[in-house]
This record gives sequence, structure tokens and C-alpha cells, in this order.
Amino acid sequence: MRYSTVLPLLLLIACLTESPSQQVSFPLHIGNLSKYNRFNSSLDRISITRDTLMSNGFRYAVFDSIPNYGWPLDFRYLRQSGDTVYHYDATSQSEELLYRFDASPGNTLLTIPSGVDTFSIVFQFQRTITLLGAQRRQWVFGIFPYHILDVGHSRTITDSLGLTNLGEANGTSNLQGAVINGVTYGNITSIVPTILPPEGIALHQNFPNRSTLQRQSRTRSLKAAT
Repeated sequence: MRYSTVLPLLLLIACLTESPSQQVSFPLHIGNLSKYNRFNSSLDRISITRDTLMSNGFRYAVFDSIPNYGWPLDFRYLRQSGDTVYHYDATSQSEELLYRFDASPGNTLLTIPSGVDTFSIVFQFQRTITLLGAQRRQWVFGIFPYHILDVGHSRTITDSLGLTNLGEANGTSNLQGAVINGVTYGNITSIVPTILPPEGIALHQNFPNRSTLQRQSRTRSLKAAT
């Protein structure tokens, strides 16, 4: 009786120990929106506007960003399978591995030649931090050129939030807020003052009037001379 009770318990413990960690959620739902604070960086916001079926039979979420955060590599069509995010290259009509969350530090995930240089995506490290009110896992990837020394980028992918940091040569974009699956995190309003449209058209006196200033200047000069 004692052995028949202990053996199933040991098997259960072994299964729990060997089971993989919880799968990373890379948000790909239509309507998702991410807003970024910029410091000498270009990325302002990203939204998923639709999805599309490609010739390989897979459906990809379509990412629109202001500006295109894919520079120097254009990553617009993305899908996730397990712990891997794939990118579809519309030019070559082929799928390429983009992010792998079970990679080892230093692993090169993708090498792409472009008109500027040849770039490699390298997994750097994984960590857990507190972000937008919760403990979240992060994976940091570097994008490195082979020859140009000052255009290396980094991208931080956060579980359930997606891209939370874009590091460029001279600055960075950090996630300010997001709408993920209809839930709002942080602040998604723009930090740029809103410019309101004009309420109407009216003509007013131009102040100061240039000709009036010239006449006043000449009058003062004549009075000073007398």
C-alpha cells in the first residue's frame, strides 16, 4: 500500500520537473496598439491593423509603425508558433525565423543581406523585471551589421506585451502604454501637444506694423536732431 501511493507521487513530481516553462505570449491580435516614449529615437507607435494569408499557407499579423521600426530590416508580417516568432519576407516570399525564446545567449537567429550591409539577429540575454504593474519575462536581441560600427540596434521583447524597447545608435524608444487584446496598460495618449483645427477665419491688424515702426523711428530721429 505504501509503495503504491509513493510511486505515482514520484512520477507526478518528475513530470512537473521536466515540463517546459510557460510559453511566451507574443501579442498578435488585430487592434493591438503600442505607444512609445522617444529619446533621440524614431519609433513612436505600432499597431496591428489586420492579418493576411501568405502563399505558404500561413496567416500573419500585419504590423504598421510610425515610422517603420523594421529599419534596417523590414519586419511587418509576423506569426508565432510555440516559442518562436517568424517573419515573412514579401520580397523573397519566404518565411524566416525572427525571435526564439528558448535560444541560448550568443545564438545567431537570422542573417540578412541588405543594401546597406549584412545584418545578424543575435539573442543576448533573458531576465525578469516589473513592468506596467506585473513581473514579466524579457528577451533582449541585438541586430548587428557586419561592417558598419555605429548602427547596431537592440530589441527587447516582453512576455504578453511584445516589443517594449527599441535601442538605436543614438537613442531609445521605451513602451509608454499599450492596448493588448482590448486591455489598456499604462498611458497610450500622445505626449505631443494636440494642435486643434482653426474655428474660423478672420483678418486682424498686423502687430507690430512694419511701416508704422519705420515712421515712428524717423520721427524720433528728427526730434533728436532738433
